[in-house]
Amino acid sequence: MVSLSARKCQSGVAEMCNMHCKAQGRGHVHLIHCPMNDNCISRIYDGSRHETRKYDPNEHIPKDELTRQTYWKQM
Repeated sequence: MVSLSARKCQSGVAEMCNMHCKAQGRGHVHLIHCPMNDNCISRIYDGSRHETRKYDPNEHIPKDELTRQTYWKQM
């Protein structure tokens, strides 16, 4: 299950992803499927790159990693 706008943490309170990561002292990436052609997000936007590792589920599907700002810009 993927939540685009909020995350339910252990306390049961919904949190925005950026607030959760800030509280944990770390950054994060958002994943989208990569079309593997000229429309690859990592070729179009700064703040994105092709996956640096395989992600579950569906490790065989190529993905792009995006910063939070880039993710919402391209939506």
